[in-house]
Amino acid sequence: MIDVREVLGGGVGQFSGQTGEGGVREESGKISVTVKIGGEEHVLRSPADPDYTRACAEYLDEQIRAVRERGDVAERHRAVLLAALAVTDRYFQAREELDRLRREVSSRSMNLVRRIEEQWEEEGRRDRG
Repeated sequence: MIDVREVLGGGVGQFSGQTGEGGVREESGKISVTVKIGGEEHVLRSPADPDYTRACAEYLDEQIRAVRERGDVAERHRAVLLAALAVTDRYFQAREELDRLRREVSSRSMNLVRRIEEQWEEEGRRDRG
């Protein structure tokens, strides 16, 4: 049994927060879910919603299948490695895009505040003069 508490343990990205179908909540608060990845069945333990855990496993399984279907590798462990690298690459790209968007929102917000303050000051001068 794999404990994925660190991987799937946060509130971000979880679905309903209920045990969902097929999940077994343990005394520790973790939920055991059986998933199939790369043609092998695994029992994962996580505080995450079982539907979320399944969705993560299904996505990884799809990526492994895509690597194998392209004929890039014959060995299963190499397909898993290449799929994991592809997922990591997408994660890094998404993280960079999120950082870029945060900087842009911050810059636009500061410009908007500056323009509002300038307008406020201009109106104050008009009212006094």
